[in-house]
Amino acid sequence: MAEPSRRCSSLGSPVRAPSSPRSATTTAGTWARRELERLGVRVEAAIREEPTRRAITLVDTDGERTITTLGRRLEPTAADRLAWNELEGMDAAFVTAGNPGAIREARRVRVLIATSRAMPQLAAADVHLDAVVGSSRDPAERFDPDALTHPPHLVVRTDGSRGGRFETSDGRAGTYGAEPPPGPVVDTYGAGESFAAGLTYALAAATRLEAGLEDALAFAARCGAWCVAGRGPYGYPLDPSILGKTNGGGPT
Repeated sequence: MAEPSRRCSSLGSPVRAPSSPRSATTTAGTWARRELERLGVRVEAAIREEPTRRAITLVDTDGERTITTLGRRLEPTAADRLAWNELEGMDAAFVTAGNPGAIREARRVRVLIATSRAMPQLAAADVHLDAVVGSSRDPAERFDPDALTHPPHLVVRTDGSRGGRFETSDGRAGTYGAEPPPGPVVDTYGAGESFAAGLTYALAAATRLEAGLEDALAFAARCGAWCVAGRGPYGYPLDPSILGKTNGGGPT
């Protein structure tokens, strides 16, 4: 969860990433930990002997990217010696990967949001999710409502520059618009994760920001828009001033 962790950190909230294992025995794993810590993220990493997967990203002249991953994705398990108990004092968490036990551990937080890319694990975990987020363009992120025993309160399907749509468990449904980026589109890598980070932050802070669902979605879209104006997920630093007026600070 590198991109979501970094985006939440840039918004001024303390961030811990206990659900992102990296192998400390590889150059990539060591670099990932060092860079995340440099960016303000406290890393709680389970160690694996095998290397983490690598990725090749191709970006076209319009800034659209295609990602090819190489190797098996590493994910945390409930058996990993991580600071699971600390989640009980946190406002929110965004789950990108994990076995069913790890997702149950993540349910300790007040607001739990997950990517629809992890649908099989979410179904097996059998916990209530406050929100599920995924791309309407990516078949790997298709949301299957019949797979979950407990319907999430909010389901968001993103659609890039066209915005996206949402549904709630109480029957509300609608669309939200994309936000204009602060500069020319350079690279869309990390935009979806930045959106998810913004949504996680906004939903966790809703009572303090006095913001409703529409405001939370607009805020998340703004975070995604900021990302596309720079090269890579951290190329255009997110300006905390987009938070607007807060009431008591951001979530943890």
